[in-house]
Amino acid sequence: MTRNDQNIPPHPLHPPLKWEGDAPLSIHYEDKYYDTTHGPAESQAVFIAPCRLDELWHQGDFISIGETGFGTGLNFLKTWQEWAKARASARLHFVSVEAFPLKKADLTRALSPFTDLKPLADLLLVQWPPATGGFHRLIFDNGRVHLSLCLGDAALMLSRLEARIDAWFLDGFAPARNPAMWSPELYQQIARLSHPDTRLATFTSAGHVKRGLEAVGFSMEKQPGFNGKRERLQGRFEKAESGPDQSSPWYRLPPPSKGPVAVIGNGIAAHMMLAACHDHGLATIQIAAPPAAHAPPLPVALLAPRLDLGSSAWARLSLASMLFAWRSYDRLGVWEHPRGVLQLPNGKKGGKPARDVTRILNWPDEYLRLMSADEASTISGFPCDQDALYWPKAGCINPAVLYDRGAKADRLISAHADHLRPLSGPSGTGQAGWQICDQGGKALCEAATVVIAAGPGSAALLPPSLAAALPISRQNGQISLLPPHPLPKKSLYHEGYLSRSVKTAAGERRLCGHPSAFSDDARKALGLDAGAEAPCEIWTGQRVITPDHAPLAGPLFDGEWFKDAYAGARIDKNRRDLPLCAYHQGLYLFTGLGARGFQTAPLAAFGIAAQIAGAPSPLEIDQRQHYHPARFLIRSIIRGDA
Repeated sequence: MTRNDQNIPPHPLHPPLKWEGDAPLSIHYEDKYYDTTHGPAESQAVFIAPCRLDELWHQGDFISIGETGFGTGLNFLKTWQEWAKARASARLHFVSVEAFPLKKADLTRALSPFTDLKPLADLLLVQWPPATGGFHRLIFDNGRVHLSLCLGDAALMLSRLEARIDAWFLDGFAPARNPAMWSPELYQQIARLSHPDTRLATFTSAGHVKRGLEAVGFSMEKQPGFNGKRERLQGRFEKAESGPDQSSPWYRLPPPSKGPVAVIGNGIAAHMMLAACHDHGLATIQIAAPPAAHAPPLPVALLAPRLDLGSSAWARLSLASMLFAWRSYDRLGVWEHPRGVLQLPNGKKGGKPARDVTRILNWPDEYLRLMSADEASTISGFPCDQDALYWPKAGCINPAVLYDRGAKADRLISAHADHLRPLSGPSGTGQAGWQICDQGGKALCEAATVVIAAGPGSAALLPPSLAAALPISRQNGQISLLPPHPLPKKSLYHEGYLSRSVKTAAGERRLCGHPSAFSDDARKALGLDAGAEAPCEIWTGQRVITPDHAPLAGPLFDGEWFKDAYAGARIDKNRRDLPLCAYHQGLYLFTGLGARGFQTAPLAAFGIAAQIAGAPSPLEIDQRQHYHPARFLIRSIIRGDA
């Protein structure tokens, strides 16, 4: 991290606006968002053409564009339109920072004049997230277009980003009106994320901007401006790429791997991994998990928000994971309708925590509502005596339907994986991939990259050097499926949970956990007295958990080498002479999702797929490290326990 998280509010404010027709102007910066008569033409002339994106559309697997100042999204939409017209073979990754995101209603109005962009604008508006600080990954065009909205201070957001940017659009309000953004810290982050020949374009010709960019390695030149403006700047990055960050060498990214990607597993982690690989253009093979890991899929899953509020990496990650999961299941159309979950207050504090959550998040009603006791009673049919939180986008999904509608592997192997063998490249060139074998030693397939996502069976597939280094444990899980009942009309949760009646393969059922958490009166009203004693069926299985209740989602390292290489961290964890982490090439682990798997799996899987493909990460740097499989071992080394 280059700046202090505590200086940045976790939830950005919406900007106050005034309007010229349907064109917004910022009251704070006293500046317009776009050329009110030539908006899309300005994007084309000032950013798209100078960066010569037409040369990049068909180069490589993806093109990454970075932008300062998302504003109304006009640059993104115009870029998307041009990308589509060119029938680009490269996927489009667009990363944009924004300190003051527009409300959805304001964004809708601001984009309404551009009728030729309306089909794309409508897709953006459907996924428009609430104003929550951090990264938001939006996926369009069957996974071929990715938008990362990074909400917060520009330099801070870019300092959290892991990406290799091909072209920069330096937009935002004019330097004279918004000098805080056009800073040396911003230019340093732009340079860190650039590579030789990265292009850059901006509407301004301010001398201090030109000098600031040249100081970090860009060759800049002035060009004629657009629509009467005298001059603008464009340039290329000509400095060598910066070396890897040595501050935490045990967390460094592995080099990009290759396809096909073999995913071992059958549960939510494996299926979300297949989806993430699909959206990154990676071919996949799915292999069945070891027999001991097999359990029937959950008949129904209740996605009730489990959040941590604040500005920590974990708090931001809990919000980002939940929002991404909702969007992912929206894309697949796997919700059991009608949606909506009512969160009842816990303990003696009554409705105050509910009011605090709505005040802190400040989300629009389509995402979160504070309901009075009377409103909550009406919507649920259950007598509530305190204020409650209502989450309209939460709800129930059928995992079997999810697995059926999700991305399919290019090749499916029903035999069970038992162990892995590394493959050697020709003439001793190093490792060339992995061979996945069954219990008898027969090779099931070969792949350049393997993701172990086998739930309780993952530990048996790990290299021996990691058997003790990864503190994975199993936890028995049990869910009761109760007979259908008119109540509740909306799913409920607090210390316990009860879904409304939903369809399962065996008929309508209610999902129930910890029924004793409901009061005697509540149990009677909800028909739990008899149902809890005699459920229709009980699902049992095992969850994989970790000591910090976060998944293990990332590359696998050589455990014995790791202990020797970082022994010096016991004395000084800030040493800069320690080697970069050595990984088992092309080998990744994705397990330990615990009880939050359906909320955390989609985004965590995207983080792994981005590492494999070398694409911009959907996770902030410290969030990726929070999921890194090496985190427990390095903590033990620093404490002197390993």
